[in-house]
Order: sequence, then structure tokens, then C-alpha cells
Amino acid sequence: MVSFIQPIRRLYINPLRAVAYDNLGSLLARIGGIEDALSAYRKAIRIDRDLALPFARIGDIEKAIDTVGKLLERDPADRRARELHQQLHELKKTLR
Repeated sequence: MVSFIQPIRRLYINPLRAVAYDNLGSLLARIGGIEDALSAYRKAIRIDRDLALPFARIGDIEKAIDTVGKLLERDPADRRARELHQQLHELKKTLR
């Protein structure tokens, strides 16, 4: 069963938490609430334009790659950002 408790609790505590909207969008997408999921991803983007995954989840792979690239410029040693950057480039290749 999909759990909505954590993202909803985070939104209740801090409604400006972009990651919670991103997580909520993922949960909504899993149960078929695509329009609501897209809305949650867009809300995450409005709150924090430095969060790359919501861009990828709405299909804007280029913006997601650019966002992670900016993070890597600030911290080239960020292993998670490097891995995500690579994964996004691979996804972009498969979508051509």
C-alpha cells in the first residue's frame, strides 16, 4: 500500500518544502493521479528551482540536466549529483 503519511506530514509542518511536494507527486503518479502528480511536481518547482527531479518527472529532461549541472559547478565532489547527472544523460539518449 502506498503511504501518504510522510509527505503529508512534511507539508503540514512546512508547506514550503519542495521535496515533500515532489514525493507526494510520485505517490500520486503511482496510484494513477497523473494530473494531481503533475500539479505537485510543478508546486515543488515553484518552491525550489534547484530541485532537479521534479523537472525530470514532468518531462523536462534538459532543465533537469541543467539544474544538476549547476549543482555540480558549486560542488564537483557531490557524488549523488554526478550519478543523477549521468542517469539523466542516459535517459535523454533513450528518449531520442
